[in-house]
Amino acid sequence: MEKRLESQQTETVLYQGQADYWKSSKETYTGQLTITGEAVTFRIFKGALMKEELDLRVSELQGVKKRNSFFLIPNKVSLTSGSQTYLFRTMEQEKIYQVLLSLISTPKLKSAFP
Repeated sequence: MEKRLESQQTETVLYQGQADYWKSSKETYTGQLTITGEAVTFRIFKGALMKEELDLRVSELQGVKKRNSFFLIPNKVSLTSGSQTYLFRTMEQEKIYQVLLSLISTPKLKSAFP
């Protein structure tokens, strides 16, 4: 689990919506994905037995890709940070992808097209 980021109450939310975080082939969590200018965060919905949280700094991201389920359904976005890859399933793939592309401020974060 990543270190929890400081309060983001003053940051502008660029995207917020429901997503599934695929931690592994046997662990999938449904919750809220939030993207600000500084961070990508994921929080499981209240009432769930598990308390999975994810905090990624935008500056640490190395790549973003669109992915498809069953090679057909465009509903996944993967983020790469260091040696870790984080996979999210969402019905708003294109919107999330475009928001992350708009955050590219240095050549460090490169887009990888499917």
